Amino acid sequence: MDNREKSLTERSLRAVKWNYLGTIGRALAQFVSLIVLARLLGPEPTGLFAYALLLISFVALATEMGLSAALVQAANLSRAQLGSAVSRLLLVAVIASGMLFVLAEWIATSLFNAPQATPVLQAIAPSLIVSALSIPPAAMLRRELQFRALTFIGLGSYIFGYIFVGIGVALAGGGVWSLVAAWYAQNLSGCIAMNVVARGSLAWGNPLRLQKLGSFGGIIMVTWLINWVIDNATHFVIGRAFGPVSLGAFTVANNLVRTPASHLVTNLQTVLFPASARAQDNPVALRRAYLTALSGVGFVAIPLFGGAAAASSLVVDALLGAKWTLAQPLFAPLALAMIAHSLMAIAGPMLGGKGEPLAELKVQALTAVLLVGVLYGASTQGLETLAWALCGVFFARFAGMTFALARRIDVSPGDVAIALRGGAVLASAAILAVFGCDYLFTAAPVTLAPSSKLAIVMFAITLSCAVVLLAFPRLCLDAHLGWMAARLIGGRGLIHKLPFTHRFMAHIASRSPG
Repeated sequence: MDNREKSLTERSLRAVKWNYLGTIGRALAQFVSLIVLARLLGPEPTGLFAYALLLISFVALATEMGLSAALVQAANLSRAQLGSAVSRLLLVAVIASGMLFVLAEWIATSLFNAPQATPVLQAIAPSLIVSALSIPPAAMLRRELQFRALTFIGLGSYIFGYIFVGIGVALAGGGVWSLVAAWYAQNLSGCIAMNVVARGSLAWGNPLRLQKLGSFGGIIMVTWLINWVIDNATHFVIGRAFGPVSLGAFTVANNLVRTPASHLVTNLQTVLFPASARAQDNPVALRRAYLTALSGVGFVAIPLFGGAAAASSLVVDALLGAKWTLAQPLFAPLALAMIAHSLMAIAGPMLGGKGEPLAELKVQALTAVLLVGVLYGASTQGLETLAWALCGVFFARFAGMTFALARRIDVSPGDVAIALRGGAVLASAAILAVFGCDYLFTAAPVTLAPSSKLAIVMFAITLSCAVVLLAFPRLCLDAHLGWMAARLIGGRGLIHKLPFTHRFMAHIASRSPG
């Protein structure tokens, strides 16, 4: 490993560690707020706010124009380019928010078939301006791999917005407006904090002159919009065809699995894109980075979501309660879809950072076409059929994205299989643990509360995976994941002293890919 490759790898690893330091805290905050707000509000208010999120997320991507990625990817970013980007972002956001406010009633009635969502759409429209003012400082912090600041700002703003403001307003009887208040509190506090930390990121200039940023950003924007269609078309179909209650049930079931998936891959994506941009001409470093990331994500995602799918009814019953029975049959296919989503999400930022966003665009466009066709055929078959159809599309997208990147960095199907082997082995242990617990619950003379059952299942999954990992480290950890584990925990004396870890620690100490 030469000095350049070593420097990039070390900086990226430090960035990943800072990203994931905030992951546990934010994941807990999101789970607490999701569960508490779902229990307090029920499906209908959640569904009404989901209409607003569908609209604002789509328009925000369009008005962002891919400029955040372009600001990170540019090899040499001038002050004039930054000023032009900031000015265009703000100008477009002001125009778009005004148009959304005026057209909200037509959108709610004609597009969503939910006129009761009109005031929520109008209330959320001005948040586009806040988002526009957040993009430049976030891009500057990402560009310099300053993920420590981004981690703390993201965690703090979410806790303030959803734990304090959102739950507080919901307890006061605010209904759907508790979610609107939480949205604004999170975004405003995050915007202010990032601009304080990244001083000077709000330069001003001619919004019509973006030079090379515009062409790269345009490709990224189209790709992100297609991704939006893939991730949200199902929500749109459900909201329009089945109404806010069904949309609320689907949204909460999806959020239960997407929350850990987002934390697992989003933090990694924010590191992989700038790191790949810096290593565009170093295929060895890119290959190592991809296989290490794929092994690590698969090691967590496959057993996590495989076990969750096996215990789907219990998870929904224990976490959400009786109001959410409509979400139970949706949880298993959505959980399995997150395996494919998590693994696929590694390839996109690496293709973009490598300077080949068109490769991702082609795969995402084909996936969007496939999804539209699948939704058209499944929309009359009910919510559960739609969820399983979405799961199948996600696995097709994973296959396409993996092939697109693998052929460019000399990764074979065998390399991918080896990288995912450990996660598959642990998933088998997790699923067997769920089935074993289910048998014991059925045979037990005492009926346990759903929360007690879930706690027992989680303990059984953790224990079974730990036993398999410690007993068969060579099977669970490939060379790249073993190298990463050695870098992260190899020198921790406390771990060496724990019982039954000698074989595991000896294995990771010997794993260092050449």
